[in-house]
Amino acid sequence: MGLTSRQRISSAPDIPTIAEAVPGFEVINDSSCSREPVRRRDIATWSGTLKKLFAQKDLQDSYLSQGAVVAWSSPAELSAHISRDVEKWKGVAKGAGIRAE
Repeated sequence: MGLTSRQRISSAPDIPTIAEAVPGFEVINDSSCSREPVRRRDIATWSGTLKKLFAQKDLQDSYLSQGAVVAWSSPAELSAHISRDVEKWKGVAKGAGIRAE
């Protein structure tokens, strides 16, 4: 058993990360919110509201007790993260010979 994040978490300090045995390994379960179409000012409002929500210690503690870490990112950071993930998993699929049918 091992955590798929890069670092151990405080709610389960005895559980190692997979990266401790397989350097560079990391798989993160992301959640994001979006709707189409979105006006630019709505993105800023929604993002600001989520940032305040995710900063609440009781929410962070609740998630951490379940083995999850709350992390807010800006719309630009989320977009960059998604782009990196798409490229990462394309490479994994190609390397494993996986193809869509």
